[in-house]
Amino acid sequence: MAHTRSGTIKELWPYDQDKQVTKNKLFSMAMEGKWKEVAEMYEQEEWTQTAKITNSGDTALHIAISVDKEDNARQLAESIRDPSRLRLLLETRNDRGNTPLHSAASMGNVAMCEYIATFYPELVGDSNNDGDTPFVMAALHGEKAAFFCLHYICLPKKTDAFQFFRRKNGDTVLHCAITGDYFDLAFQIIHLYPLLASSVNEEGVTPLHLLASKPSAFRSSSHLEGYYKIIYHCILVDQLEVEASGKQPERTDSPGDKKNLNPETYRACNDLLQLFWRMVLGGK
Repeated sequence: MAHTRSGTIKELWPYDQDKQVTKNKLFSMAMEGKWKEVAEMYEQEEWTQTAKITNSGDTALHIAISVDKEDNARQLAESIRDPSRLRLLLETRNDRGNTPLHSAASMGNVAMCEYIATFYPELVGDSNNDGDTPFVMAALHGEKAAFFCLHYICLPKKTDAFQFFRRKNGDTVLHCAITGDYFDLAFQIIHLYPLLASSVNEEGVTPLHLLASKPSAFRSSSHLEGYYKIIYHCILVDQLEVEASGKQPERTDSPGDKKNLNPETYRACNDLLQLFWRMVLGGK
C-alpha cells in the first residue's frame, strides 16, 4: 500500500499551518516506523488521533495496520485512554470509506481484528464506499484467520448476520472466496453458512457456477462439462477438514502463496466441489 504526504502548507491560516506541520511530522514518523513517537503524539495532542495524513485519507492507525505492524497498531490504540476518543478513531474512515477494521481484515491482521471487534462488535457491519464490510474484505483477500476471528467474536451476538456478507453486486463472501481461488476458505464458509451455497448475485450466478468456470483450478486446466467430469478429475486427493467449532484457525500464509495451483489448491477445490455435490443431491 503506497502512502503519500497529504496537503501543502502554503495559503493556510497560521493555526492551520501549525496543524499541517504536525500532520507532516506524524506522516514522516509513521513512514520511518517511529511508532513509539507516534503514540506519544497521540497522547499529547488528541486531534492527531483522527488526523488524516495521506492523500488517501489514512490515519496513522490505518498505516500501522496496512504495513502489518500488529504490536504497533495496538500500541497506538491503547495509548488513547478516553473510550469516546478511541471509538472515534476506530470509526474514522479513509477516502475509500475503510475503517481500521476494514484494513485489519483485508491485511489479515488478526490481533487488531480481535482487539477492535471485541470492544465494538457493531463495527463489523460497517460498509465502505463499495458497500463491503470487514467480513467481505477478509474473504476478498483470502484471510481465513481474520474471517474466523470476526465470525467467532461477533456473530453470536447478531440476529441477521447475512446482511454483512454481500457486496453491492450481490456477491456473497462465498462468491468472493471462490473468485479469488481461496478454496480452503470457501470450504469453511459453506460449513459455517450452508445457505450461502445456493445464493445468487444480481446476475443470477451461484458460487457453484463460479467454481465450475475455473478450469485453471483443476489438473487438466481444460474447460470441463458437467459436475461429474469435474469431480472425476479431482477425486484422488486428500480431503480438507472442517475447522473445529469455536476455535479460531492459526494465521495462514499470505494470499499470494494460496493462489499457486499446487496440490493443496487442487485438494481444496476438490473438497469444495464434493461438498457442493452432496448439497445438490440432498445428502450430508
